[in-house]
Amino acid sequence: MHRVLEVLAEGNPELVALGTIVHGSQPVAEAGMGIQYFYSAEVLRIMAEAYSHVTSDALVAAIDRIRPEFDPRSFECMPAIILEKFAVIRHELSVVADKGWAMIAGMF
Repeated sequence: MHRVLEVLAEGNPELVALGTIVHGSQPVAEAGMGIQYFYSAEVLRIMAEAYSHVTSDALVAAIDRIRPEFDPRSFECMPAIILEKFAVIRHELSVVADKGWAMIAGMF
């Protein structure tokens, strides 16, 4: 997901802040489902705004651009998984952005 966000940011200035936030965030704990990150309300609002600018077409295009970087066998189901994960993240951000804080497991 990090790589997808990097590619998206190349064509979307709105996502540059998001990429900086994602890469600058420190994991607070490792869980079975992935790394957990803690985000402040301000960061969540920026992330929610950034994610709102991304269309499904842009996401698919970004996935297609990174396809050569992955083993074809491991990439077969990846686009569907990334699209689903992106939709979940966007929904979670819209729900938690006004709550003041969030710890989201395996977001990226």
